Amino acid sequence: MQKFCKRDLSYVYGLGTNAGLKRVSNGEQGEKYNDLLYIRRKYIDKDNLRNAIAEIVNAILRNKMTDIWGEGTTSCASDSKKFGA
Repeated sequence: MQKFCKRDLSYVYGLGTNAGLKRVSNGEQGEKYNDLLYIRRKYIDKDNLRNAIAEIVNAILRNKMTDIWGEGTTSCASDSKKFGA
């Protein structure tokens, strides 16, 4: 697994929270907007993003607390739509 630097995490935060790169670069982290754009150009593409999401979801499902959540495989999205997980 790769190590992430503060700049990488700032980019992912801006992307994941829909805050945007300009807002993240204006924050207290001290990352420059052009540095965040470099991360997107160099490392972020559709395949890498899909692989990262799949890795995170699989890790969550592997470590799920079945004594609390049960063995169910149905999840619910924020719009109340149920889907298999």
